[in-house]
Amino acid sequence: MNVAGDLANMYNAELFLIAEQQDDEILRRKIKNRVLIVKKQYEERGINCTVELINESGSYHSKIMNYCASKDIDLVAIAYHTASILPQFDTFAQKLITNESLLPCVIINSKASSSFFF
Repeated sequence: MNVAGDLANMYNAELFLIAEQQDDEILRRKIKNRVLIVKKQYEERGINCTVELINESGSYHSKIMNYCASKDIDLVAIAYHTASILPQFDTFAQKLITNESLLPCVIINSKASSSFFF
């Protein structure tokens, strides 16, 4: 969150905070709460942030790339936790890094970069 916020401040950029729509009510509520916490923290820093839940079929990687194309997004930044030693060896992360749109991608280890982990 801090890295994306710092980049947004440096370049006066708008952030798009996205999450995958869930059918399970408990999971949906958890995601909504987490997204609202992050949005509030961005707003407190004066960062323009749009929140959207993605509800389409396909892999999560495809959903992210389709969303980026629809909003003319210049950079993908994600906080991600994987069981792999390095995130670049994880299939999801690798697909983001090598995306067909050639969008630059910043992947932050969410567990190592935060004081709390959801």
